[in-house]
Amino acid sequence: TAMVDEIRSGATMSGRLGSCPSNGDGSRQVGWWIGRLQAPKGDWVFAASIEGDNALPGLEVQTRIKDDFAKAGLWPAMS
Repeated sequence: TAMVDEIRSGATMSGRLGSCPSNGDGSRQVGWWIGRLQAPKGDWVFAASIEGDNALPGLEVQTRIKDDFAKAGLWPAMS
């Protein structure tokens, strides 16, 4: 179940994120974030993943997606 992550200026970001090892020795991680943005300009469902050495790549995906939606004018920027 997707949970509400954040509400800004009438827009709601909901989702689930996670991370796990992407190879047998655990030296790399894959992280994902799936969710929904409900905003005055529309309603979007998304899924994204990233692989890297970061211990918490799911949080990295979440940050990047929010920034990208904000740059596109779909998610209100932090004030």
